[in-house]
Amino acid sequence: MRPKRAYSESGALVPRVQAEHRRDAVQYAIASIHEAVAQADEVFPEDELFSQLSVQHREWVVETLYQGAYLREYHLWEKECKEYFSSMAKRNYVDLNLKSNGFPSEVERALVLFSAASVLPEVQYIREMNARVRIMKHAPGVLTEHFVTTTDYGTAHAAIVRFWEALMALEEVDYTK
Repeated sequence: MRPKRAYSESGALVPRVQAEHRRDAVQYAIASIHEAVAQADEVFPEDELFSQLSVQHREWVVETLYQGAYLREYHLWEKECKEYFSSMAKRNYVDLNLKSNGFPSEVERALVLFSAASVLPEVQYIREMNARVRIMKHAPGVLTEHFVTTTDYGTAHAAIVRFWEALMALEEVDYTK
């Protein structure tokens, strides 16, 4: 059985679009930070210490933004998956209960149930994201090796977008509902 939605339902479209909006918001915030630091540097051009510290502060704020965006992106993917697969199960008269522990495995189970195994490769990237989120949240101490980079965020975000796009391509539309 494939994911089935009524013609009036959005299916995987909304989570995909929302993920793109979140990425755009992060990019906008980072551009704003760079602009604010550049303006501050213009106000105090002779103050070498201020100039050096402003670069440090900008890098710290951007790094902090990426940490939060990464955590948020993963947790929203979980919430959106719960909603999506619950809706698909109901529409297909299937009993499906996704457990929070080991969530990527639960999503893989749902993908197989809905004949969407072609989406499984994207879950591997998201599984790595899950492992990293768990370390970021639960490992003792604040270690820079646990921090995500711009590339880490971009790779994880792209996998989430591809996940939703692949599901969109597999959805059947029920025009009778």
